[in-house]
Amino acid sequence: MLAYVDSHIKEMILPMNSKISKIDYKSIILWTVMLLAGFWCLTIGIGHETLWYDESYSAAIINHSIPDIIRITAADSHPPLYFIMLKIFSAVFGRSETALRLLSVLGVLALAALGTGPVRRVFGKFTGMIYTFCVIAAPISVSIGQETRMYTWAAFFVTASALYGYLAIQQGKTSDWIKFGLTTLASAFTHYYALLAVTILNVLLFAWVLLGFIIKKDKKNLTSYLITAGAVVLCYLPWIFILFNQAKRVSKSFWIPPITEDVLWQTLAYPFRPSF
Repeated sequence: MLAYVDSHIKEMILPMNSKISKIDYKSIILWTVMLLAGFWCLTIGIGHETLWYDESYSAAIINHSIPDIIRITAADSHPPLYFIMLKIFSAVFGRSETALRLLSVLGVLALAALGTGPVRRVFGKFTGMIYTFCVIAAPISVSIGQETRMYTWAAFFVTASALYGYLAIQQGKTSDWIKFGLTTLASAFTHYYALLAVTILNVLLFAWVLLGFIIKKDKKNLTSYLITAGAVVLCYLPWIFILFNQAKRVSKSFWIPPITEDVLWQTLAYPFRPSF
């Protein structure tokens, strides 16, 4: 094991644009073991508690049809994608506490599995494995992984968007641009904090490709980005008007407290604490 780890230490200091080797069978075995172990850990005691208030909202809304879910979320303060996913998932696996929370577990595993793909391609296999382990081992993964809420999938979509956006600009592959666009759109339809995150990400990426166009006359990346971003905005455009109306309603009874020193500390500590 030490020899294997040592053989991949060099990948941590390789340039980002260097060629990343393909996954070998040892890597496949280690990643498989970590993901299976993660699934086991994340599902221990997953159904031992009844649904709390926010979870009960998720459980109740999937009693409706998908068009009704879209109408209900439009009248509330959420985007609809997670609830549609939960509706489809529950049709296959049932509506017990365990079944409803299992979708969130899969969100954690999807986030961890990014280590096998885009994280490996950017940083190498060794760092990809460290990333996968850290995602699974983080206390917050259990906290939000055992809730019938959209947070694990929001984390997955945002992280995937950032990674594929970087790879698309670095390597110029059409498949990466498509994945970047789809995960950006999925982020926006999953949670509004995820929408804020990918908005900031896109501002940074646009500045990057624009600078590349000005300095290096890199027209290809700028064109690819504008096409991808334009397609995302076009798909999200019908929901933007709903978002504005939701923001007006929420602003009258906003539940987020003022930013204080204690709030900042609690925010930084949250990923390392148990639920509640």
